[in-house]
Amino acid sequence: MQTLAIIYGLFEGPLIGKSFVAECKRRGYTIIADASKADVIVAHSGGWMFLPVNNAAKQIILIDAAHKSSRSLISKFAARVAYDVRHIVFSKLFIVWLVQRVLNVWYFVARFPTWLRMGRRYNTYDIVPLIKQSNVVVIQSDDLSWYDAETMMYAYHFFQLDEGCHDDCWIHPSVHMSVSVTK
Repeated sequence: MQTLAIIYGLFEGPLIGKSFVAECKRRGYTIIADASKADVIVAHSGGWMFLPVNNAAKQIILIDAAHKSSRSLISKFAARVAYDVRHIVFSKLFIVWLVQRVLNVWYFVARFPTWLRMGRRYNTYDIVPLIKQSNVVVIQSDDLSWYDAETMMYAYHFFQLDEGCHDDCWIHPSVHMSVSVTK
């Protein structure tokens, strides 16, 4: 049985990832906390900035990786909010989205020092050496608010999904696990 570790992104944590964890378990993975010992590491959004340098991962999956590019952080955030308003606020997923936003606020407060470290790393960490590795799979949702074509052209494995918001992996985990993980 393979082990899998999840590294959450900005203002995220286990409460948001419950359905994703359930899907991974359904597929036969054992979820572990120590990413350095996992066979598979899934990092969402800015979570890639906390990947252990020395890890045993056979596969690293980056879902909607947030990374520095020529676009400002504010413009990316505004694009994300605009996408959510267009595609989620007036849909049947609104309640799920609203609960996630409440949890985002809770994680912001509960893990504030972590977010400060992520903010500092955002400006200094380069994602290109990571995505060039053959064991790294990049999955990009339909929400392109964090996407940068000039950077992602270096990805060894890249999958663009036809639909889904930035946090879609927490809502529809089976889609992301089907694209990304092969045993």
